[in-house]
Amino acid sequence: MSPQYHLVDLPDEVLLSMAIELSLADLLSFMLSCRRFFTLIAQSSLMQYLIRVMRNGLYDPLITDMSIPQRVRALETWERAWLELSVSEPLRRYRLSAIGLDDPKRCRVQSGILIGTQLNNLHLSGEYCYLDFLNLLGQSSTVSRINIPNVGGDAHVQSRTYVPESDLMVIIFQANGGRGSPKFQFHQFSTGSEHPSAANYCVEFDQILTARATCVECCGDNMVAVILDGEEMGSQKSDYVFLIEWKIGRITQLRKVEPGTYGTLVTFLSSDTLVFALRDAFALQVCKLTRAGRNSAPTLQTLCSLQLPCLLSDQQISDLHLAQPSSLSGNPPSSAQHSLSSFPFRSNPEDDILAFEIFFRDNHGRRIIFIARRRTLLWLAIPTGSGASMPPDTRAWEDWGPRTTHWMELDPSNDSMSLAGSRCVLVKYSHLRNHYVLDLRDFNPYRVRARRARNNNNNSKAVTTAGITTQAILSAEACFEEDVVSELPFISIRKENVGWRVFLDDEWMAEILWDQDEKANIQFRTITAPADVWAR
Repeated sequence: MSPQYHLVDLPDEVLLSMAIELSLADLLSFMLSCRRFFTLIAQSSLMQYLIRVMRNGLYDPLITDMSIPQRVRALETWERAWLELSVSEPLRRYRLSAIGLDDPKRCRVQSGILIGTQLNNLHLSGEYCYLDFLNLLGQSSTVSRINIPNVGGDAHVQSRTYVPESDLMVIIFQANGGRGSPKFQFHQFSTGSEHPSAANYCVEFDQILTARATCVECCGDNMVAVILDGEEMGSQKSDYVFLIEWKIGRITQLRKVEPGTYGTLVTFLSSDTLVFALRDAFALQVCKLTRAGRNSAPTLQTLCSLQLPCLLSDQQISDLHLAQPSSLSGNPPSSAQHSLSSFPFRSNPEDDILAFEIFFRDNHGRRIIFIARRRTLLWLAIPTGSGASMPPDTRAWEDWGPRTTHWMELDPSNDSMSLAGSRCVLVKYSHLRNHYVLDLRDFNPYRVRARRARNNNNNSKAVTTAGITTQAILSAEACFEEDVVSELPFISIRKENVGWRVFLDDEWMAEILWDQDEKANIQFRTITAPADVWAR
């Protein structure tokens, strides 16, 4: 009989190498399971550092040669900078026109890169540009400007998706002036040329004659597309969901439902779990990609539907989509690229917040957005029943929404929003002060609890106290049956007299400014970094 081995028989070095790969919740369970394990983690400076990193919603791939004390000092600087919103003098300043942009509203931030799209008209002509912050840290003033490839004819662009983590840009268009089958083209984000990893440079949904709108989200090798009001030969219009395995060129139809079912929203919560918008039911639908075997056809299993606040009987939703892309590609930056960063860690997409924007059919004067944490939506999708044959859960709004979401209303003309990890930055114009005011809202639960403990305010019933907001109320007005109360807590930090638009990343803040010549400039400010980190 072979001897029996147990986890406690492994040497400390092996146990620590395993513990590094655990999530924060699993690590806590590991520590509480055994006194030896608790002591092992508590006495490891590396594990204590990684726990602190995870509590900040960050991830350190441990690919740089910084020592643990250096990493701890860098993390302390990062924490202090975002807590106090302390940023340096402008690192770089660019005139928007010089980098090919004329509308700051077409800018976005993804994976540490500022991306701007310049459109000439509705047809497939124009360009996009991007500024890679890591290049700026390397003292490079390079701005990459890419011409959007012209496919010819009278093609009509429906949307484009950027995935810098996979060096991918996807163009979705229809030929014949918007009356042809939807087509997807896969380009290298860094060059605009054909993507070398794509099995087919252009993919056509030839079974669909025309479509009203499309949206797509990518996670690694999988791409999920929603096609609204798609029309097949000899049949009525329908909404479709497709899985595109773009590296092997395979397309699988996952859903075909009544038109008006879905909105232009799909995003990955994990590598195999997605959330869609149910436009007709005004709800979020969480689904899972499954396969019976390695070579079997994939299917889309509905896990749950999360109802949103009740609408007035005469109110209808025209669309519901993400207010800002929040990709979950899972592709870390290369070691050479990451070494330019001023910090050894990066944001962990699993701890991100997601912002959902609502568009009402007959009320275009309101801009309503609600925020939820990605991990929370995954947790809500866990079945409450037992057995694989159980029907998907439908959770009423009052059973999940008030505790786990934050609702707000923005001025469609003046206000702007940007997301970075668990933080949301709002820029609003103050008529009283005659300048723009920045409101940074941090939804990281560990930082909220730490602030509450520091304020010794655990038993307070106040709505807002010492920078912590525990309740927000959105007026129902002509949209909802009653006021929407949300209780997702967050830390709020204000900064006066900022730029017209502000974009955030883990390491920098970019402001859109207007000079005396009424020309727009964009300037980058970095959060304070320790001298020994900058000197690397």
